Amino acid sequence: MSLWNYKSFGIVACCLCTAWIASGQVTTQDAQRRQGSDFPPLRYADPFQVKSELEAQGLDIEVQVAPDGGLSIFAGTSEDLLRVKRLIKDMDIPEAAPDYHTSALVRLPLQHYPAHELPSILGPTIDPNEIRFAVDERNNALIISGSLGKVKEVEQMVKELDTPRQSLRVEFFFVRGTIGGDGKAASSLPAALKPVAAALSEAGFQNLQLIAPIQILTDEGESLNGQAFSQEASLDVPLTAEGGASYRYSFQVAGSAQLATQADTVKLAITAQVRGMKFGGAPGAATGSSKPVQTDAPLEYRVQTRMSTSLGEYVVLSAAPGTTPDGNALAVVIRVQRQGAGAQQHSGK
Repeated sequence: MSLWNYKSFGIVACCLCTAWIASGQVTTQDAQRRQGSDFPPLRYADPFQVKSELEAQGLDIEVQVAPDGGLSIFAGTSEDLLRVKRLIKDMDIPEAAPDYHTSALVRLPLQHYPAHELPSILGPTIDPNEIRFAVDERNNALIISGSLGKVKEVEQMVKELDTPRQSLRVEFFFVRGTIGGDGKAASSLPAALKPVAAALSEAGFQNLQLIAPIQILTDEGESLNGQAFSQEASLDVPLTAEGGASYRYSFQVAGSAQLATQADTVKLAITAQVRGMKFGGAPGAATGSSKPVQTDAPLEYRVQTRMSTSLGEYVVLSAAPGTTPDGNALAVVIRVQRQGAGAQQHSGK
């Protein structure tokens, strides 16, 4: 081979190497510039058919089918990638599904549920880009707009919510007792509260006595947010051993109740409070005033909690130290039952 041939071969080889290296650099840079996203396996559509339809859209994308039926998408811009995501979502629907491409507007009159409350309740589960709500408050109707398929889905959800609300009877039992002592003091609670007395006794509470029961009839709430019921009451207990003095209990309860999806289970958001004041003598006996005179530091006892319980079951909401004329502990017991003709049928109590 001549010298010229050797030189020519070397020049060609160098050019080829340079071109190969340069092409590799371009490919790497292109890959770094492209937006990538992986999609989980499709539920309904054929991934290879979806790949073909996406590539026919004329977008700057590359589509790869994963072994598990998912898709890997590489797009030139984030806008293209977002458009591809929407296309895949529209394609991956069952063959027998309602039309998800035709717009629809439906007006649903409600029989039981306030229409203005539903948008906030359904909102967390609804994509605002797919469904929009309007409320006809005069006729208590909900107006839904979106694709026909999504509108039908929401329509079914609304029908499941638009049912008569259950009436519930919430019962509070305020109990006083003692902590410590010789354990010989007997409790004198009503027979229905005997299991509660046994549970409190095991925890060290003795000499349990009922101060006052409070019952409230309420409708179940659509959620535990807000306050569905509230009640205040007071009770004066004479202290015969102290020359006409008395002790005044002031009670306040509030909260909301919601039946859970499980049978005979209720969810509660409860606030219960009791205050106590000792007053000396008859009104105006010492000062000529028409108001009683407080002679002791007031009792302050308050509990706030959320919980779930079975309908008809007595539950100790709270038990803690709290000084009263007849003890140094307080407990709050609660029970919830259905109210009305269907109460026994539903709760079995």
